[in-house]
Amino acid sequence: MLTKLEQRTEHQERLDATGLMIAPPNRVQAEKDRLTQLLETLPVLPLDDFTASVRYVYVIDHPEYNAGKIGIGKVIRLFEMLNYGWHLEFLLAPTLLAAEVESAALRRIRREYRARQGVSKANMPQGGASETFMLGPVTIKRAAEVVHEEYTRLKATASVWL
Repeated sequence: MLTKLEQRTEHQERLDATGLMIAPPNRVQAEKDRLTQLLETLPVLPLDDFTASVRYVYVIDHPEYNAGKIGIGKVIRLFEMLNYGWHLEFLLAPTLLAAEVESAALRRIRREYRARQGVSKANMPQGGASETFMLGPVTIKRAAEVVHEEYTRLKATASVWL
């Protein structure tokens, strides 16, 4: 058990020069290793004009902010988020429907669970604050389920392979 002084020191080590929370290097590396292992299980797509528009949909959470985030992007975006203390909860295989899935899932979470934005722009210099939500009204696992449900629904109505 940590003393109050040790807890305060541990917390201060998580702040960068601007006062933003960053993850301890060992936790960041563990999350990056986990993401790398997960990515190795997904199919590799050829680099062409078609796949240039393909993005991952991810669900991440930040324990210190008690917030979740649904986002889209390439792998580099995920690694960037991990550097700021976010944890990967769910990763959807690359899809052309990424933006639609993200929007639909966020709408549902805000409507069904009344989950408001969870992190301010000031606390997210890497961007993406508007896609965050407070945990409590909704769990991070439920948010991942909503993403999967919206992907399944949208894929069923799509006219091309996605």
